[in-house]
Amino acid sequence: MNRFVFSQVLRLFCFTAVFLLAAVKLAASPPIYLLDIPLPIVNDNILRSLENTVQEIGTQTGKQTDSDAENKPVIVLRLRTGINQETFGRGSSFGDCYELARYLNSEKLNGIRTVAFFPQTVKGHAVLPALACGERLISENAEFGEAAVDETNITETLRNAYREIAAKRNVIPQAVADKILDPQTVLMQVQTEKGTRIISPEELPKIRQTETLSDEPETLIPAGQPGLFSATTARKINLADRIVEDNTGLASYLNCRPNAIKFAPLLRRSGSAARVNINGVINNDNAASTIRKFQNLLEPPQNITAGQLPAAKIDFLVICIDSPGGNLEASLNIASYIVHNIDSSKVRVVAYIPYQARSDSALIAAACDEIVLGNNAVLGGDGAVVFSKKRIDDAHRIVRESLAKESLRNWSMPAAFFDPDIEINKYIREGKVTLADFFCEEELEQQPDKQQWKKEQTVKNAGKLLEIIGGKDIFSFTDKTVKDFNEFKQAYRLQDEPRLAEPGWAEKLLWTLRSPGMSAIILTIIILAVILELNTPGIGIGTFIAIMGTVVFFWIHFLDGSATTLELLLFLAGAGCVLIEIFLLPGLGIFGIGGALAMICAFILASQTFIIPQNSYQYAQTKNSLTVLVICGTGSLFIGAAISKRVNKITKPKDTELIYETEKLADYSYLLGKSGKTLTPLVPAGKAVFDEKPVDVVSDGGIIEKDKNVEVIEVIGYRVVVRQTQV
Repeated sequence: MNRFVFSQVLRLFCFTAVFLLAAVKLAASPPIYLLDIPLPIVNDNILRSLENTVQEIGTQTGKQTDSDAENKPVIVLRLRTGINQETFGRGSSFGDCYELARYLNSEKLNGIRTVAFFPQTVKGHAVLPALACGERLISENAEFGEAAVDETNITETLRNAYREIAAKRNVIPQAVADKILDPQTVLMQVQTEKGTRIISPEELPKIRQTETLSDEPETLIPAGQPGLFSATTARKINLADRIVEDNTGLASYLNCRPNAIKFAPLLRRSGSAARVNINGVINNDNAASTIRKFQNLLEPPQNITAGQLPAAKIDFLVICIDSPGGNLEASLNIASYIVHNIDSSKVRVVAYIPYQARSDSALIAAACDEIVLGNNAVLGGDGAVVFSKKRIDDAHRIVRESLAKESLRNWSMPAAFFDPDIEINKYIREGKVTLADFFCEEELEQQPDKQQWKKEQTVKNAGKLLEIIGGKDIFSFTDKTVKDFNEFKQAYRLQDEPRLAEPGWAEKLLWTLRSPGMSAIILTIIILAVILELNTPGIGIGTFIAIMGTVVFFWIHFLDGSATTLELLLFLAGAGCVLIEIFLLPGLGIFGIGGALAMICAFILASQTFIIPQNSYQYAQTKNSLTVLVICGTGSLFIGAAISKRVNKITKPKDTELIYETEKLADYSYLLGKSGKTLTPLVPAGKAVFDEKPVDVVSDGGIIEKDKNVEVIEVIGYRVVVRQTQV
């Protein structure tokens, strides 16, 4: 075989291998949709949502089906009762449930796995669509049955409908369907050479004629007792395929990762899209404000005045996060509201992170249905606050017991956003379809098939927080990466700009003032005001501007959550020390220098949520705060010197006659050459006494302490310039 033929054969072999690998990968990743069915079923919205989902599957797969059950698209119907609802979904309409069950049994769903999941007890006609599904899953403490609990009379129409739906799949015995509907029937179990049979008493004579009974028939549920099946009984008679506790167990049964299960497409979007921004440090105030925005968008006021249009219905919510984190409890509150109060079957919630959602703020994104990152955006990693062990333990409990059970994600990675001690490993489960997933050893122990998972490698070591970068997500934790918000809108087919949840005027003002640029401007104004005040006698407008600027600076950082009582007390103590240095103990220096340093520290600490930096983000923040302060201080000194020089030049009269005309009430020319003594320190302005009369003066340069001899060297109108003398 010559070299050319060999190279062609090798190329063909490589092409075939790549094609087969791609085909295997495609087959291993069928679309899996979760359709939440809130009970009771009283309209045809669920049916229309199911039709929409089937249409979406057809679009993705090209309407091709696979006879292999492992590679079929999957639709999971999760029947959910309301929180603390004691009726367990009673009140479902028979007509709507029957139409939904017939659609599930129709040819349109050939090639699609249908799975009913009962996380809680379900009664009434809502069990009918579950009987039409090919598979049924139930949690340990759940029961289902008593289909006719809302009926006063069981008609032949009802009986035939349940028998029809049960017979279509040929996996549920007719006797079981009858018992689920009619409590007056009897459900029996017999053992024959063909195995265990679940029958009614009417079927027993025929069984005796055709099969040999190995034992006498056993009555499972007698007449008069409702056909309400526990998880154990349902599993025993093959009414349920597996006992599944949560989404982790559901994913294990479906042989996929939890976040591979997607919520069913929205029902023919008829509503509008909205956007909520979460910016800056997370604290209790902005958490409460964010939740109010959710409520205003999703629960519009019922009272509409005459001439006022009702608010458009929201069915797509974008939560745009740009935050370094801050308050773990506040972030958990927002995440809990999203998980527990926003119905994903009605409103799709997507987190969009253009730049950063660090530390605890990443939990907000994890609570959403989907996560979209900007290129190189940071999800998780070091944030504004390093949390205590107690706060981390409390947050662990909430994430495991509440958030993870409601969301379609493992709990390990969300917990690793705020707990550096968690080690994330990559595990492989071999089988017909190889499955890879990421979690910690503790979550591995909670897997229903933990023995089948084999550790491949450690992807996140203990000692640091989990950090995911846009475009470089090896964990497959996020759903998309986009260049900007325009690309985001294209990805989700949003024709118009999502309606922004408008904040109040106070929030708008706060957002403007707390920006880094505005903080730098306020700081510069404060320093300039102090410089100008020191170059003019008495207390004037410079002092007023400096005080008001300081009040505004600390106010916005108090509202932002970065400033606390510590920073305010530190600033007041520093200001007090400076005043002591000026008026009471001049010349010592320690009060002036120490007070100035305390005030500088107060400004720096007010710009950040921590005192001593403990991670890379905090070190960077401290560096930025120092840089801003140095730039503002240096710039203010140059600007202040230039302004002072210009003001002196403008205000200085050109001749003595004009001085006397403009300053007749303040003629200090008689002081020229006189000697006196300082009454207060001159820094450089202050007071001196001449012939027992106090006068506002300015030193010719530098600071002159109290009770020092001075001589008047220049008088220009009301400006008296003095120089320290030795005598």
